Amino acid sequence: MPFSRGNIIARDGVFAATPQVEWNGAAAPLAQPRAEKVWIAPGNCLIANHVDSQDMVMTALSFGRVNQFVGYTVPTWFGFAGWTAWRYFGAMGHSLSESHYAACQWLELRLMRGDFADEREKEGLLWDRDATVFYGDPVQRVYTASAETPPPEAAHAPPRLVVFPSASDKRRLADATGGWRIFEADDFALIFKPDSKPDR
Repeated sequence: MPFSRGNIIARDGVFAATPQVEWNGAAAPLAQPRAEKVWIAPGNCLIANHVDSQDMVMTALSFGRVNQFVGYTVPTWFGFAGWTAWRYFGAMGHSLSESHYAACQWLELRLMRGDFADEREKEGLLWDRDATVFYGDPVQRVYTASAETPPPEAAHAPPRLVVFPSASDKRRLADATGGWRIFEADDFALIFKPDSKPDR
């Protein structure tokens, strides 16, 4: 945006556009969106950092008519949680709340098992764990109308997510055949393909 139509800023409870890279006080208010929406922003530093009613995330949730929002509260540099949620949502067909949840659970599983290449990767996973947030009602199921992201390459594909609707509906997956590797919790399971590793 700074190199095309300008910056989008939050100002006085609305979004506004300014052509300058550095805002000098002149900005044109944008029209309020008509449709409700969700916003997933894995590549935008600080966009989900809530400071006051004038910040980007609060303006998105009110003026922007955003019902669910996934983003980072700090400058991003690793991106595992955000981009993995994006893949679950866009290419794998899950709701946004499920996508964020699955990304966070896979991240936690990697940390728990020590599944990282080096200390820098461990630092990145810890950074993402502590800085990725979800705003909105997680019970609301929001899906993308079409797969807007390319299918993940097999080497980098997140594990398949299975959500159990309730404890009574829980299916036992521990005895799956064919070499599938499974991490099963009370209300979900992550299923890794036989030719993939749960550590990547």
